[in-house]
Amino acid sequence: MAPASPVPPPVTLIVGPEAVLVDRAVAEIVAAARIHDASAERRVIDGAGDDAAGDLAEAVAPTLFGDGAIVVIEAGESLDERAVAILTDLIAAPVEGVAVVVVHEGKGNKGKKILTALRGAGAPEVACPALRKGRDTIAFLTNEVRRHGRKATSDALRVLYDAVGHDPRALAGAIDQLCADVEADPIDEVVVRRYFVGVADVAGYQVADAVWERRTAQALGDLRWVVQTQGRSSVGPSVTAALGSGLRAVARVQGMPRGMSDAAIAGEIGMPPWKVKVATAQGRRWRPDRLAAATVRLAGLDVAMKGGLRGAALDSEQKLAALERFVLDASDNPT
Repeated sequence: MAPASPVPPPVTLIVGPEAVLVDRAVAEIVAAARIHDASAERRVIDGAGDDAAGDLAEAVAPTLFGDGAIVVIEAGESLDERAVAILTDLIAAPVEGVAVVVVHEGKGNKGKKILTALRGAGAPEVACPALRKGRDTIAFLTNEVRRHGRKATSDALRVLYDAVGHDPRALAGAIDQLCADVEADPIDEVVVRRYFVGVADVAGYQVADAVWERRTAQALGDLRWVVQTQGRSSVGPSVTAALGSGLRAVARVQGMPRGMSDAAIAGEIGMPPWKVKVATAQGRRWRPDRLAAATVRLAGLDVAMKGGLRGAALDSEQKLAALERFVLDASDNPT
């Protein structure tokens, strides 16, 4: 029975700067080719090399025994006219068992003629644009989870994003780890927080969310959990940084005109819609004057965590006490 997967086209363009998406696209084409010929040799050619065209001509030439070949051309934007001619000829007259992948960064005018020539010859294209912060990256995470045949809640993905930061490759690796190690389905926020409990930023944002949602007992408990799992030395600037980030989000959303949708606010202030939704819910618990008072106290706390105005550094016990006092003072204020 013939393989169900289609044979890869003779030349495929992969265009864009996002390395993790490029790697994924190349891997999928290689896997598809090897369904039809498990022994197909993968060859990598540097498009900026001195004899890239010669290497390409050799790689795509029919062999005596009809061996398959998967040729990956890196830095495709640097190919010369001879190499481009070889590729367009290959599209017009494919060689059985040969598949070429041209990786092109797609930036500026460099290599624009190459894209035009290969597109005009009929090469299919896979777009790998840079992942923008916020919605694009969350969508990427959602797709990564689906690739594993799993599901995750939106809150779980938000916590993961806060933990790892805007590094698509690291985020993809984190999804791989979670899906391999966690049995819960869907993967939820609690699971992600526990899994990344050793990451200071996760613990800090967990405390911050509890503070700005006015869950005093939870915030105090989370602080103690940080101490137990990461040690007293971990309590300090990372927590105040997370508190500050949450406070700025609440203040920015509160400053927008009433009646604006989350999407409109997100577009206006450059914040992901999901974060606008969270900040809006938190902001309902704070009157502007009380939020201003919390801002002043947080500024003083941040200075104290970093050594004080005169460099009088607090020890770990004093830092924890100062953080707990901030939580209590902030929560004691009426809304």
